Formats: sequence, C-alpha cells, structure tokens
Amino acid sequence: MEIKLDSMNIKNFKGLEHYNFVVNGENVTVKADNKKGKTSLTDAFHWVLFGKDACDKQEFGIRPTDAKGDIIEGLDPEVECKLDVDGKKFTFKRILKPVASGTTTHYFFNDVRCDTKREYDEKVTSIIEAETFKLL
Repeated sequence: MEIKLDSMNIKNFKGLEHYNFVVNGENVTVKADNKKGKTSLTDAFHWVLFGKDACDKQEFGIRPTDAKGDIIEGLDPEVECKLDVDGKKFTFKRILKPVASGTTTHYFFNDVRCDTKREYDEKVTSIIEAETFKLL
C-alpha cells in the first residue's frame, strides 16, 4: 500500500493561525528556525489522524493562546488532511469545539461528518494503524 500526503490545512492549531501545507504526494523536508511551527505541523498531522501529538500524548495544548498563555476563546482548532492511498483520495478532518463542560471533537471523513469517534477511527485504521504510522 502506498500512502501519500496531498495537503494539510491547519487553522488555529497551537501557534499556527492558518497554514496550508501542500506537498502533492512529493517527499518534503521541513526546515525552519526554532519556534516557527515544525513541531506544530507534525503534531497536527498526528492529531488529525489519531487524536494524539507526535509523542503519543492525548492531552496536549492544541488551542491557541495569547502572549500570557491564556486560551483565546472563539478560535476552534481544525486540521484537514488529504491523502492519496493507492490512487484513491481520502480526506480526514477534526475540529475541536468548546462546550459547557469543556470541549468536544467533530470528525469528518470525505467531507461527511462521522456520528462517532469510533466510526472515524475505523476509517483511519482501515488505511493505516497508528503503530505503523509512527514508523514512517
């Protein structure tokens, strides 16, 4: 199975206000100075697929913060990832939304909202398992 990243659209994720990462299935090397978003980019890729950061932590600060470190309300983290799997196109998207009791996550597969996290996770694992993804 050949899996290629077409693009990733990131909004309000950690320190990234809006970033559209287009690679069209090509191999890429990301280079930048410290504090420019390399880890945020990697974490976004892991989060959209598996709900964890690149270090496999489920609880990590993805909501944007101000200079004092306070969460900026009204900015919902959102990551959309477009993959090419053996020539077939798939789109995965997660949006973190605030609710009275904290936050909830909305899941989309090919632009259709999934009813449950389990349904979304099954779509992801039908393409790649988290343990396999970590090896790449």
